[in-house]
Amino acid sequence: MSLREFFFRRAMKLVTKTPAPDRIPLSAPRIYGRRFFTATISNLAVGDVLVREARHDVLVADAWDEATERYQTPVHLTYAEASTGDVALISYLRQYEFRSDNPTRFVLGVWLRGYRVQACWDDFRQGRYNRRTIERRRRMDVLRTLLEHSMSEPNTPLAAFGVLRHQLGERWIFHPARQELLNQTEFTLQAFAADGLALIANNGGGYRAAPRAMTVLDEYDTEERRHRDNRTIQRFVAVFGALAVAAAIVQAVANVKQAWFSDRPVTPDVVIKSS
Repeated sequence: MSLREFFFRRAMKLVTKTPAPDRIPLSAPRIYGRRFFTATISNLAVGDVLVREARHDVLVADAWDEATERYQTPVHLTYAEASTGDVALISYLRQYEFRSDNPTRFVLGVWLRGYRVQACWDDFRQGRYNRRTIERRRRMDVLRTLLEHSMSEPNTPLAAFGVLRHQLGERWIFHPARQELLNQTEFTLQAFAADGLALIANNGGGYRAAPRAMTVLDEYDTEERRHRDNRTIQRFVAVFGALAVAAAIVQAVANVKQAWFSDRPVTPDVVIKSS
């Protein structure tokens, strides 16, 4: 048995040990309970198949039926026949889907928990994104526009209309959502005034940035720089982690080779004695 066939068989056994249901959940909350696999093989003599069972000598699968547009025609394939097709392996882990067309990489990804590590990393990134809300960035953009205008034109207050003109240009007035944008910006300016970040003009026709606005923006910029620095560090950590995984893969392959060759029968040496 070659290493290629060894990993192909292992991939089929992993998939059929925890197969996906006929209806795969695609929405919350059931999507978070997904922990299963699928394996399809295309370009075979019997057509495309969905692997159902991995026996010792054959694969039990369902072939694609054009009439019903489902995998439902039972077929039996030898491993030699099945390995000639194009394999598509999918690991479903909660809301994530990890796809592979290489049985060796797939098996190592499961054995070394590479897919779980990737899922945890994506969870971390999503949590970090959720903490840094889009709304906060929009608020800071409005405050920055107000501060820059107040510093360059201290005697001219800025209204919501002017903030949008500075940020989006003159064409914003023709945008279909212009009234919603105007209302949001006006509400943001009122909130700044209530928080002591903006001063309402004497005639009520606009706003000026309060001195505290500069401090708040400095703190925000410092936090953003720290976030970018942390992201750079995390990338370095990810690179070192990838190198560690690569080393583990090399070790795993070496162990498989050792186990494979140690199981092969040893031919005894023949000693010919001369008379």
